[in-house]
Amino acid sequence: MELDIELDRQVVQAGDEIKGWVTFDGDEAESVEVAFQGEEILGANDISHSFVLPVADEKFELEMGKGQSRQEFTLQVPVDAPPSYASQNVRCQYCVKATIRRGFWRRNVIRKLYVTVLPSLAEGLTATPEELEVEHDDLKLIARLDQNVVLTGEPLTGSLLFDKKSDGAKLPKKLSFRFAAIEESTQKAYHHRRVLTLETHDIEVDQELELPFTGYFEFPIHHSAEPSGTWNMFKVHYGFRVTFYDQQGKDHRESTMIRVVRDMQPWVEKEAKAKS
Repeated sequence: MELDIELDRQVVQAGDEIKGWVTFDGDEAESVEVAFQGEEILGANDISHSFVLPVADEKFELEMGKGQSRQEFTLQVPVDAPPSYASQNVRCQYCVKATIRRGFWRRNVIRKLYVTVLPSLAEGLTATPEELEVEHDDLKLIARLDQNVVLTGEPLTGSLLFDKKSDGAKLPKKLSFRFAAIEESTQKAYHHRRVLTLETHDIEVDQELELPFTGYFEFPIHHSAEPSGTWNMFKVHYGFRVTFYDQQGKDHRESTMIRVVRDMQPWVEKEAKAKS
């Protein structure tokens, strides 16, 4: 039995309206329904131990008629729909689904088209400098971040200052700067934690090093990196950490969260061009 779906677009944002068309044979249908559906999945590759949470289910019933029919429909993407996401074990996915119900003892006919929901534009989010300071045994290490909100495709940058408060203070063995992205479940019943990216810059300290010592650091963020975000059942977050290791090998550290935001400008320009 023929059943086809067409959509005006398959990339949207929360709150957008999707327009589409369904082609079907009304002679063999009791009813025809289209729906915008979304779900979050933990343990996506393990059916026996997966957790599924519906996050959208917007339905629209089509008018019935005899013979071949092509009908238009509109569906609303919920304003609170979390963005699409996919990794090995975690997903948030959406589709437009058309269903023909053909009555008792006859199997329903279903067609799906998957839709990508982009992250919402970050409104009112301000990037500001931030400073981390580690002190121990008259040693002081300061890391100054140029900004704590970074666009994908741009680097996290900053400067460092290492100094001692007294001439007798012993220099550490090593200075370390780390930037990491973590994906993890927020559900206690399902443990999942995965390091998406991890980059470390280490500086072996020459015991004859003249202080104060200053320098710069930079951590690139790929343009396709996942943005920071919290879904219903999982989250993606970025952290920056500065550490020095004393002569006994003990670490002394400070850390902070970094907000990574996807650069939406190419999509905004594409949408504006399509509407003009």
